[in-house]
Amino acid sequence: MLKRYKFMIFILVVGLIATTSYFYLTKDQRTYNQILTSHIRLVVTRENQTSFGTSVIFDEDSQYYYALTNHHVVDQATKIDGVDFENNIYQMDVINSSSYYDLAVLKFEKDIDLKTLKISEVYHLDDEIKAVGYPRSIFTISSGSIDRIDVVDFDITIQVIHHSASIDHGSSGGALLNAKNEIIGINFAANLDSQVSYAIPGIKINQYLSSIDYKD
Repeated sequence: MLKRYKFMIFILVVGLIATTSYFYLTKDQRTYNQILTSHIRLVVTRENQTSFGTSVIFDEDSQYYYALTNHHVVDQATKIDGVDFENNIYQMDVINSSSYYDLAVLKFEKDIDLKTLKISEVYHLDDEIKAVGYPRSIFTISSGSIDRIDVVDFDITIQVIHHSASIDHGSSGGALLNAKNEIIGINFAANLDSQVSYAIPGIKINQYLSSIDYKD
C-alpha cells in the first residue's frame, strides 16, 4: 500500500507479488526463542479483504496476554486472528486503538507459554537494533542502527525513530529491539527511496499506555 512521498505502510494484502525474505538467527538460541515467542502474526479481515501484520506481547495477567501493534493494522477490522510460532490460532480483541500514536492494544486468551518483552525509553543515535516482524508472513529479524529521531512527513506528527533495519509488507506492529531485547519502538513504515524504516519510540508507547486502561 503506497502512501504520499513513496512511504509504505507495511500491511501485506493478499495478492501482492512475493519477494525474497530472509532470516537473521542469533547465536544465542534462547534469545532467538524469546523474540520468536513474544511475537504474534496477525491475520486481519475487513469486509472482503485480508491483510497481515505483526504484534508483540508486552504484558500478561492470569488469563490474557496483551500485545502492541499499529492502529493502521487493525483499524476497521471485522475479525483479527493471531498466529503464534507453533501456528496456534487466537481470537485477538482490540482493547484500544489510537490514530494519533498509530498504536493499538490487543488481548488474547492464554493457551501456551509465550514471552513478554519489556518496554524501554532508553535509546541513542547509532545504537545497534533489531527489527522483528512477519514480512510476507515469514518470521524475520533484521539488524541495523538508529539514524536519528525526528518528525517524519507522514500521517502522524510525533517524533519517531529512523533506523536502517529492513522491514517489509507485514512488518507493521513488530518490535524494534535494543541489545537487551527490550522494546524501544514499534515499526510502522519505511521510505522506499531512502530505505529508511520508522518506529514509534518507547517514550510514546508508554505515554499511550498510561493514557488508557487496557486491563479490565
